[in-house]
Amino acid sequence: MVIVVSTTGDGDPPENAAKFVRKIKRKTLPLDFLRNLNYTILGLGDTNYSNFCRCAKDIDSRFEQLGAKRFYPTGHADDGVGLEIVVDPWLEGLFPALQKFLNVDQDSEVSICEKTKPLDRSLSEESQNQIHMDGTDLIDKIITDRLPSMSEHNKVDGSSPESIISNTDQIDSTAVCLEILNINSDKIEHVHDTGKETQCGLVLPPPVGIKLVVCDCSLEGKELTVPLLPPPFLNATFINDANKTDLLEHQNGCKLPNAASDVLHVGITSAKVLTSHDAVKKTLLLQLNTKDLKLNFTPGSSMGIVCANNSSEVELLFKRLKLTDVADKKVELSVIENTAKRRAVIPPHIPPTSTLRHIFTTCLDIRQPPSKAFLRSLVNSTSNPIEMRRLQELCSKEGASLYSEHIRECNISLLDLLFAFPSCHPPVERLIEHLPRLLPRPYSVCSCPEYKPDVIDIVFNVIEIPGDPEKGHYYSRKGICTGWLDDITKCLQSGDETEQITIPIYLRTNQYFVPPADLTKPIIMIGPGTGVAPFVGFLQQRSIRKDCLSEGQKYGETWLFFGCRNRDKDFLFRLE
Repeated sequence: MVIVVSTTGDGDPPENAAKFVRKIKRKTLPLDFLRNLNYTILGLGDTNYSNFCRCAKDIDSRFEQLGAKRFYPTGHADDGVGLEIVVDPWLEGLFPALQKFLNVDQDSEVSICEKTKPLDRSLSEESQNQIHMDGTDLIDKIITDRLPSMSEHNKVDGSSPESIISNTDQIDSTAVCLEILNINSDKIEHVHDTGKETQCGLVLPPPVGIKLVVCDCSLEGKELTVPLLPPPFLNATFINDANKTDLLEHQNGCKLPNAASDVLHVGITSAKVLTSHDAVKKTLLLQLNTKDLKLNFTPGSSMGIVCANNSSEVELLFKRLKLTDVADKKVELSVIENTAKRRAVIPPHIPPTSTLRHIFTTCLDIRQPPSKAFLRSLVNSTSNPIEMRRLQELCSKEGASLYSEHIRECNISLLDLLFAFPSCHPPVERLIEHLPRLLPRPYSVCSCPEYKPDVIDIVFNVIEIPGDPEKGHYYSRKGICTGWLDDITKCLQSGDETEQITIPIYLRTNQYFVPPADLTKPIIMIGPGTGVAPFVGFLQQRSIRKDCLSEGQKYGETWLFFGCRNRDKDFLFRLE
């Protein structure tokens, strides 16, 4: 048995493993119940959270107790530093271990990767520099091939040819990139957007030398080991019929992670900036009105905020891919007939019929750094050989450190990547296949209902990422959720409380992170920066309940360790 399992919440098993874990933990099972089982486990976790790989460790420990034998070492992959650091070598060794255990001929090749040929040396450093030249010279010197933006599978039975929108006559993506970047202008171009959102601003790249795109000298002339090409499995068909996306359920009605309540719309009654104007980060304290909503929260609870991608960023993506004309057309998704992908289905969080704008705004996370499998898929949609080689390096086994340094640590988005590699023009179906689900953002409750009834406080830093092509950031942006919350509360921040603002939230499950009920017990809390948020609620509760101690009971020592960069700029809750 080969088990790959993640951990959710406070060390809990994922939903599809919960029943299995409960069954193997039954105390009535004999200690030799699994004596005939041979197994291995790969745990997926994140050391930024407590209970790292807890589910995998629990299963591993219980299997041993029940007499099972491990035929291959357990792996614990850390998303905090990069899952691939453990996952790649673990997978590489798994198949030989299986072959040995099953007495299968080890000469028979089982592969999860493929080899690429070295780059032709005739593509010199000079030709690499040409990729970054501006104006029409760049267009002339890079790409000759033109790639369609839709797959060939673009018809649905019963649809008339007139109702199908053809999107195959696209100019190459270099011209698109130059058009958007306005390469002959010294100014930053902004995409027009209505509403209150901060618009994403494009930044001109320097002529040469961006580390993200320059091939690595240490890999020159070497074969690369890259992941196998993920088989395509989705087909998108565009139809001229109108489609009302406002009637669609959020993310096709897919269950929200760690939900302990329904999604409720709450009003924001105040927004206060806790930091000075010259602080490194802007910190906001929002007060939410929960009166009559029957939310059963306690200190230590957390809530999820349902948010969407910035509309100007989505528009930038469509403009880069020449999809603007079809972004609001009805699109029907289907599984490619006879696809090589096993158990291929439309992702459950994506409605089969909607629009590209709806999908890319509310369903897909366009910010998360592309995975290696995604990069491998993009290689096949890239026409320039030097750009192809660099993408191969970034997703290769040999380039593991390059991926960590230039993609993961820099938080490179899909749009950054498409601007960095202008000859890359993937079909939109490949993006839908590889982009992860846009998840609600979790925030700790920063208050206690006994202290402040009918109110939830949350505190957070507003994430701001300036455009800096040297770091691979081709456009400025804010955090998906923190930027949105900052934008929609500008009036409240300035003291204007006349406008009514509501946001969708839900309570998240919480089993273990609660203050001790016994007030005589001492407590030490450590929360630097906005990490202090849940402990504000802890302190409020202890303050209220302190008066309830019986005569002779001693109130337990209460310590809070807090850190900030400058006590005059970002000392959060200083007065409190």
